[in-house]
Amino acid sequence: MKRSLLVLFLLLTLLSPFTLSARILPPQQRAPKPTPAAPAPAAARLPEAKIFSQVLPNGLEVIVLEDHSIPLVTIELAVKNGSYTEPPELNGLSHLYEHMFFKQNRAIANAEEYLRAIGSMGIAYNGTTREEVVDYYFTTTSPNLRTAMQFMKDATRYPLFDEREFGREKQVVIGEIDRNESNPFFYLAKEMNNRLFFKYPSRKNPLGNRETVGGSTTDMMRLIQQRYYVPNNSALVLTGDVNPGDVMKMAQEFYGDWPKREKDPFVEFPLVEHPPLAKSEGVVIQQPVQNVIINIGWHGPSIGKDNPATYAADVFSFILRQPNSRFQRNLVDTGLVTGVDLSYYTQQRWPNRADRTDHTRQSTRSSQSFVRRSCPLQRQGLLYGRRTRKRESTA
Repeated sequence: MKRSLLVLFLLLTLLSPFTLSARILPPQQRAPKPTPAAPAPAAARLPEAKIFSQVLPNGLEVIVLEDHSIPLVTIELAVKNGSYTEPPELNGLSHLYEHMFFKQNRAIANAEEYLRAIGSMGIAYNGTTREEVVDYYFTTTSPNLRTAMQFMKDATRYPLFDEREFGREKQVVIGEIDRNESNPFFYLAKEMNNRLFFKYPSRKNPLGNRETVGGSTTDMMRLIQQRYYVPNNSALVLTGDVNPGDVMKMAQEFYGDWPKREKDPFVEFPLVEHPPLAKSEGVVIQQPVQNVIINIGWHGPSIGKDNPATYAADVFSFILRQPNSRFQRNLVDTGLVTGVDLSYYTQQRWPNRADRTDHTRQSTRSSQSFVRRSCPLQRQGLLYGRRTRKRESTA
């Protein structure tokens, strides 16, 4: 009997709530059952660019990037013109021509019917002049493609160069020059340009100067048109909600009879070769600014001559511009400078690579030392912008 009671007591002890709690966990405390891993989402596919290209018999290249995401279309005309085609006596006239592009042409003079619709189409348009290209664009809704193409044709092929409009636009361009010269940093950039490209500085100055713009004539505009505004020196680029087949037919209709230039303008009027610098140079520019700016420039690799080095310069500049790069951390994050930038400007004829740092006078010497260690290349141009007495030196 005692033995039976002892066995019963042991069984009750094993089944006590305390013991149960140690072996049978409530649902919320139980270890979760392993669930099969969800399949990784498939990587989103980027839309493939549908680019079509065709060269018309007269040499005009037509490039179409088809994108039907929104009902807009942009038409661009790119012309191989710009300051790299300009000797000193023509400096700035590619830019002035760009201003005249949107002025009177044959269609406006004849008050053609389609022009009445231009104002209600909501066309956005503009143009830019750089060293190696001048380009113009119109952006509108895709149903207005044909009208915009016709407008581009008339502006390109039949400018009138009205004398009164020409006089007004000369003053507009001179006003742009005045605005640039009112900026103290303009003189830093100008000095850099003149030293890097000392033999042919006009070829790197798209803005031009007051003397050549003020003394220009409409005959000079026609000279530029005859030399460079020809189909075999231009490209027509369309992007957006367009059908490539329709665009090619329309391009042939509007531009197919545009006479090509028999002689390549760059054979008849060869471009110059900028000579390399024999030594590094430094100069102080005095302007009424509070902070010190160091601007260092180099001749860079030219596209078409050294493509691998061009790609490397692009990537190198991109890496150093990143906020987490060692270059940025050691200069900006330490408080040594207030800002730093490095850029590479891709061009065919001697592009330049520039490094610029903005800082207080107290940190000038330290930041100069770090930039020299970070960029151990031959310095083709070195400029210090500060409010001190002027001095020149060679490095």
